[in-house]
Amino acid sequence: MHIMKLIKFVIFFMIRQVVNSVDEQTIVRVLRSCRIEHHIPFDGMAVGKNRQNFENPTKNVLCFMKCIADKDDSLDEIGKVKIESLEKSLAAMNFEDTVLEKVKKCVMKLPPVKQCEDMREFLKCLPNFDGTLEPKKG
Repeated sequence: MHIMKLIKFVIFFMIRQVVNSVDEQTIVRVLRSCRIEHHIPFDGMAVGKNRQNFENPTKNVLCFMKCIADKDDSLDEIGKVKIESLEKSLAAMNFEDTVLEKVKKCVMKLPPVKQCEDMREFLKCLPNFDGTLEPKKG
């Protein structure tokens, strides 16, 4: 998994919040709370020296992402991704309709997100910034 997946996940979270008119303090509070709860050092999120290995995320990193998904209401009561919210967020990121459909199909095939490790499959559904779904090299 490329480091860009984590960056995209966090950007995706922030865009979801803006689309849903959530204030900046709430966004920061959720990110900070999940980062602390799952022992992700602030400098560990930076690209470069001492960063977490996001190419193969640790359980802590996956739990950090699940925590965000739980707190931002991305998942329904059984752990399935809420398609309507996903569509709004991706549309706000100006992805083409074909990308939106590919992501929706991918997400709809996923089992419920119940454990941290389940986030690994969800991340595979998020598009790259160029609209492709394949992992980027490098």
